[in-house]
Amino acid sequence: MTTQAPNSEALLRAFRQQSMSLLADSGNMNAYLQKMQNFENSHYEDVFLDADSYKILVSSFKRLGRVQNLVWHGNFNVLGFDEMLHYSKRYSSVGAFPKSESDFLELMFSSNAKEYGFLAIRPSVN
Repeated sequence: MTTQAPNSEALLRAFRQQSMSLLADSGNMNAYLQKMQNFENSHYEDVFLDADSYKILVSSFKRLGRVQNLVWHGNFNVLGFDEMLHYSKRYSSVGAFPKSESDFLELMFSSNAKEYGFLAIRPSVN
């Protein structure tokens, strides 16, 4: 693998900062905990996919699983997006990601995480 393992100290430091910022806003924390307790109910902030996007999500998820089976779980966790695309093209057991799937995954990873309920900044593991 060409991707380096994340810096554990930086990851823990970012996680602590993220946790403290969430705890500081107890209104958000209470609403978040209430949503966790009522996870089977819809909430006004919930995001839903249309039928076509849902089909792409399912096929992408299956292909991601095949990549993970190929490179194993530990390597999959540090695999870069471009590396993953390379493996999928190279191994017929995975199959190349069609443009619809790669575009969908790119959109999911590049979109604002707050739209999906993640309230804090993403931790940086440089």
